[in-house]
Amino acid sequence: MSCLRPGLSDTGKNKFRPVGRFAPTPSGPLHFGSLFTAVCSWLDIRSRGGLWYLRLDDHDKLRNRPGSAGYILRALESHGLFWDGAVAHSNLTESYHEAWQSLVRSGRSYACRCSRKNLVKGKPYPGTCAGLILCEGNLSWRLKIDPLAETVWTDRLQGECFVSLAKTTGDFIIKRRDGFFAYHLTTVIDDASLGVNSVMRGMDLLESTAEQIELRKALHIPIPEYAHLPVLVNSAGQKLSKQTFAAPLDVTRASENLAAVLRLLGLFAFLDRPEKMLEWAIAHWSPQIAVLRQKSISGFG
Repeated sequence: MSCLRPGLSDTGKNKFRPVGRFAPTPSGPLHFGSLFTAVCSWLDIRSRGGLWYLRLDDHDKLRNRPGSAGYILRALESHGLFWDGAVAHSNLTESYHEAWQSLVRSGRSYACRCSRKNLVKGKPYPGTCAGLILCEGNLSWRLKIDPLAETVWTDRLQGECFVSLAKTTGDFIIKRRDGFFAYHLTTVIDDASLGVNSVMRGMDLLESTAEQIELRKALHIPIPEYAHLPVLVNSAGQKLSKQTFAAPLDVTRASENLAAVLRLLGLFAFLDRPEKMLEWAIAHWSPQIAVLRQKSISGFG
């Protein structure tokens, strides 16, 4: 997996009306890293006159925590990050099923009986079940990847990106053994249902982008423009996340939180109400600042 950034690209500017989204999983409260991504995505879409949706990635009910969805909505509202339309949910079960079935019919998806204990952690799936016809048992379903192909796209922030999924993940799961559809399939269908054509998110999802692009190709769904932001890390060099115990956002300090995000981007706004700060930031926003200040951002915490 690699990206070459000889120069910065803004392929979507002035060519179409961008439709973006922020899609947190309601598995806990938002933290500062979540806010950073949401603010950058919101500013990028609003500065280009686009639509910005909030979609809760809540298809996997086992990961959802009671009260988290309400907290996420209140946190975004308190920081002035208002969205267009109704809150979307990952509940398009019929559409997920139809997409999966079309992949099965086209020969792009096959059943797999392998469990994690049968596989080598960190190694791509070796295609053990690719040539088998499996009808019974506790099965997952995988997307068949061309072993000789690379996924290539022009990232608005990272430049030309190249990922060989055959070397990183191999044929990846789109429907799990427990019956749930996997994240990549639900995300592709959810975004397509909203008309999302511009995705801005963290660099930690770069490999996921390659998988989602391959799914979109297989399903004949248009590929959006992508922009991958540097991620924020704590003092130990770990990505800010729920897994690394990042502190929940204090919604009573919304202006201070926004000011801290804008400082990381080199936008030194005067402390004011969140709506006023964001209005000022829209006028001064350029996606390039998120990369130009990558060293400072990556060293956060």
